[in-house]
Amino acid sequence: MSRERLARLLVSEGWRGQYNDDGDFQFRVEEDVVICVMLRGPQDEVLNVTGLMMEPIPKSLLDEARFAIDERHRGHLWPQCFWTDNEDAEQTFLIGAHLAVDWEAGVTDQQLELQIEDAVLYCVQAFNDFRDRLGLHS
Repeated sequence: MSRERLARLLVSEGWRGQYNDDGDFQFRVEEDVVICVMLRGPQDEVLNVTGLMMEPIPKSLLDEARFAIDERHRGHLWPQCFWTDNEDAEQTFLIGAHLAVDWEAGVTDQQLELQIEDAVLYCVQAFNDFRDRLGLHS
């Protein structure tokens, strides 16, 4: 696994995005969903795909969101979901999700492609469930 190999794969599969200052690849899959593909670990052997629902959610819904996240974890192995404060003086929060796989033993391009595609799909599905649960659809 290497950043160069991952970059070639992302380009060959038509993913459109940009690299951030940490060298992680970011792209949007919906108007308000940002996905970040990262390599982590001492030898860049862990592929981490993290999604963030960029829709600010009022803090008044935080308890319900926490319950919804816990409930989702009881019924779904992936993705691992979380909430984080937004950068607006703690008036709103965001919901995120991520999947990580340690590929220390090796991985094919097809496996990498499948992991990224599945991770994106699982994140978007989770975010849609949270929107429904929290009444965020406009």
